[in-house]
Amino acid sequence: MEHLYKNVRINYELEISGEGLFVFLHGWGSNLNLMKPLSSQFKGKSILLIDFPPFGKSDSEPSSPWSLDDYCNLTSEIISIAKKILKDNGITIKRIVLFGHSFGGRVAIKLADLADFLILISSAGLKPRFSFKTKGKVLLYKFYKKIGSKKAGNFGSPDYKILSPVMKQTFNNIIGEVLSKICKHIEAKTLIVSGNLDTETPLYMAKKLRKLIPNSTLVVIEGGDHFVYLKKPRETNLAILNFLLGEDV
Repeated sequence: MEHLYKNVRINYELEISGEGLFVFLHGWGSNLNLMKPLSSQFKGKSILLIDFPPFGKSDSEPSSPWSLDDYCNLTSEIISIAKKILKDNGITIKRIVLFGHSFGGRVAIKLADLADFLILISSAGLKPRFSFKTKGKVLLYKFYKKIGSKKAGNFGSPDYKILSPVMKQTFNNIIGEVLSKICKHIEAKTLIVSGNLDTETPLYMAKKLRKLIPNSTLVVIEGGDHFVYLKKPRETNLAILNFLLGEDV
């Protein structure tokens, strides 16, 4: 299925089944297929998976840089479309569960008002701790960028360097938005899952999310990395099932 947002084609998949709508939001640079090992565990639920552009089959880049709000808005629009499709098929959604991995966690946090339950897996959204060396690199990058030096292009990860200028600015817009204040006002019951070996969104971030989000639970999975739900599927699925046990979803 496709949805057009700001002239960008958004690919999504909707599986029509039960009255609970489970929405799966992938990480930056990933695609909806990487969420399927997780979504496939929830038989009898209506499943919505979205390819965030320019990844997966949503391969068009925006013509100008986007903000995190753009990704939230397109997600909200597709959820509304999914609810209408389900209603047309005789299914009225009673509960919405938002699953967010990494960058998808940022989107889920900002859309928490739409959900009854949040599942944040290796979630981004908080300001990282920087070493003295890293802080020095950031300051040097900002200096080179300010004076228009080409040396600014030497900074960043290999994945960042291959992004187009529009997507680089989009990425910078996203990571520049810290969600700490929003977390404090989340009312949805929330599960935070973190692998103790995660180096991209380290455990200290998950612990801080647990403190910030009022009605939240943290499960730390030993041996899990940033893709804990793929590396430790049994433990991750068990944590989610225990969290939702007894809930009307």
